[in-house]
Amino acid sequence: MSEDRLMVDVANRAVPRLVMLGRQGSGKGEQSGRLAARLDIEHISTGALLRAAIRDATSLGSAAAEAVERGEPVSDGLVVGLVAERLAVATALGRGVVLDGFPRTAAQAERLAALAPATPIDLAIHLVVPRALAVSRIQSRRVCDSCGWSGRTARCGHCNRPTTRRADDWPAAIGRRMSEHDRQIGPLLDWFGARNALAVVDGVGAPDDVEDRVAEVVGRALEGAHQRSTATAV
Repeated sequence: MSEDRLMVDVANRAVPRLVMLGRQGSGKGEQSGRLAARLDIEHISTGALLRAAIRDATSLGSAAAEAVERGEPVSDGLVVGLVAERLAVATALGRGVVLDGFPRTAAQAERLAALAPATPIDLAIHLVVPRALAVSRIQSRRVCDSCGWSGRTARCGHCNRPTTRRADDWPAAIGRRMSEHDRQIGPLLDWFGARNALAVVDGVGAPDDVEDRVAEVVGRALEGAHQRSTATAV
């Protein structure tokens, strides 16, 4: 799908609500950023929000720091609080969003639905990559402490400042996160599937190719949402 076609579809759905799913190392962060830029919507990364809270030593950040250092998931209450704040800002500005890293569980999906019952998620995109490839990507991953950008280069792709390895990207923590993801993803996919809001996308390949696959499924979903809303209005 061309970018022009996708932008036309987005014009028909002024505030698209999207979710990017996938195990750590699937590329969901990069693809969320690309999709947000392509659609001119808000990219809400729970990982970046948490890192900023920890860096700024907020009360939420202090509570999350211990779990992150142990390589354990942060509590639902902390994550939902962060996401709710950013969603409120985006809604007030009339902007669409792509959520990156949230929800991780069916329980979090229920809480997300309760946060904005009038604006349900249009589509959850599940990026699928083999576990071995994901682990390899994580081991080479670096992050910018200044802006939260994540990539595989020594300097930030946004602000050009030096990057470092994430403190929780050590083998034992990676293994725990992968196992936790594999345990939780089935019920979460079922939750979105039951609402006809799920698309599975192959996350293997060049980032540009993956982006095109994501754009294709998002364009179809937004077009379908527009057609349904038009039919209801008539």
